[in-house]
Amino acid sequence: MQRLLNCPETMKYLMFMAKAREGWSLEDVAERRKNREKLNALGEDLSFAIAITVNNLGNLANKFNKEEILKAGTNGIDEDFVIVGNCGLKEIDLKSSNAEVGIGLDYRLWKGGYGSEAIYYCLQTSFDFLKLHKVVFITTEDKVPMRKWLEKVAKVSIENVFSKVLVSENHYVDSYEYAIYETQWNSYLKKELIQWLHLE
Repeated sequence: MQRLLNCPETMKYLMFMAKAREGWSLEDVAERRKNREKLNALGEDLSFAIAITVNNLGNLANKFNKEEILKAGTNGIDEDFVIVGNCGLKEIDLKSSNAEVGIGLDYRLWKGGYGSEAIYYCLQTSFDFLKLHKVVFITTEDKVPMRKWLEKVAKVSIENVFSKVLVSENHYVDSYEYAIYETQWNSYLKKELIQWLHLE
């Protein structure tokens, strides 16, 4: 994760999470992981690593160096693989039946369907297993790829804009909030994503 969090290209739309000057140290990443594990244990957070086997990467495997490839047997995966990002839910509120979705994906895999598949499984967990009513995606004006995905693929529009609430590169930026509801998931989105991603 340190590699991804310190990659300027991967983080270019997530600068409000970046540590631009000093970068993420190993200690920072370990502390971030501990905090996530604590929130996972409390049921307030659910994080997934996006891991892809070298065989499934095909020709894209050449974009990764040897140090990035983890050996078979690590984390129970029986083939060599690469951690290419994370996706998950935070601010899970089972009483109100909602949560926030987040994703970070290695820029080398953008536009390859990997992020869409990760979001599909995150939405499936949200609506089919946790039985949530609503999930929100919080993004910024500059994060055009995520906004396009939400508007064109998920067919949702901006629900709220909050002025100057995120700090990005030492200045405040607006937060754009999109929502997907269980009714949208059940009526069209689940079926369309399964077909588009060839998951069945």
